[in-house]
Amino acid sequence: MFTSHRTIKWIESLAEQELLVSSGERSSIDILTTKEEVLSVETASFMRDLYSHFDYLVGLFNARVSQPSLQVTLARMGEGAEGFSLSRNEMRLTLNSCQAGFIQVACHKWLPDPEGKGRRPTVMFSALI
Repeated sequence: MFTSHRTIKWIESLAEQELLVSSGERSSIDILTTKEEVLSVETASFMRDLYSHFDYLVGLFNARVSQPSLQVTLARMGEGAEGFSLSRNEMRLTLNSCQAGFIQVACHKWLPDPEGKGRRPTVMFSALI
């Protein structure tokens, strides 16, 4: 995976600050003001790359499947949201950037309601990466 321009600039800034600290011109390195911003940008970039890879693979899979019921659906989680889902039959895999540096992965399945009132979603698994 490629490193973004912003992350490279952040690393260069840290190196410059380190030189200033060693020469006595600066007392400490200012890492906290940009760390969260860089992490946020990298997480968003990772999610966009992941979506792009899934988009290609879903297209490849669906092109070879003749029955619409067997195809996979890829959908973004809303405008401006850093997340998407993959759906097939009664299953849905969701990947969402809940905060900078973290991605939530969850798998949901629709099951018949025990009271006979249609279907209800259930979480098969969920993880925070």
